[in-house]
Amino acid sequence: MLEVLNGAPVTEVAVPYGVSRQSVYTWKAKHTAGGFAALKELSRRPRSSPTRLSAEVEALACEMRRAHPRWGARRTAHELARAGVSSAPSRATAHRMLVRNGLVRRQEQQHRRKYKRWQREARCICGSSTWSAGSSWPTAGSARCSPVSTTIPGSWWLPRSWPCPRGGPSRMPS
Repeated sequence: MLEVLNGAPVTEVAVPYGVSRQSVYTWKAKHTAGGFAALKELSRRPRSSPTRLSAEVEALACEMRRAHPRWGARRTAHELARAGVSSAPSRATAHRMLVRNGLVRRQEQQHRRKYKRWQREARCICGSSTWSAGSSWPTAGSARCSPVSTTIPGSWWLPRSWPCPRGGPSRMPS
C-alpha cells in the first residue's frame, strides 16, 4: 500500500504480490477513506439470523430428547409442533440441533441397500485380471447380443476388441 501512496503504478505493485489491480484500487480507496485502520479485515458474519431457532425452542427440544432417548429428529420436530411451538423446526433443523448439542451419535445403517450392481465377469485367457462386461445389444447380421465394451474395475471404458493388459486376448465365459 505504501508503494502506491508513494506514486508507484498500481499494475507494478499488484503483479509481484499476486493480487489483482482491482484489489489494490479497493485498498487505496479504503485507505483514503479511513487510514490504515480501514484496511483491517472485517467479519463477514451476518449481524442477525432471523430464521434461527430461539434458545427456548432448542432447550425444549433437548429436554424432550433427554426425556425420550429413542425419539429421533422427525419425532422431536413433530412433538414440538404438537406442543404449540410457533416456529417448529423442520426435521433437518431438528437433526442439526440434536447433533450440535451432542444428543445424536453416528451409527451404521440397519438396512441393506435395495439395489445391486449387475456385472458379468470376463477373464483374460492369461487369467491376469477380471474385466466387467458393459452394455450389449444385437450386432449386425445376428440376432444374439454380445458385449460391446468391457472395463477394468476402477479404470476407463475399453472397447471389447482391445487386448488383455498382459498381452493375451480377452474372452467372455460361456
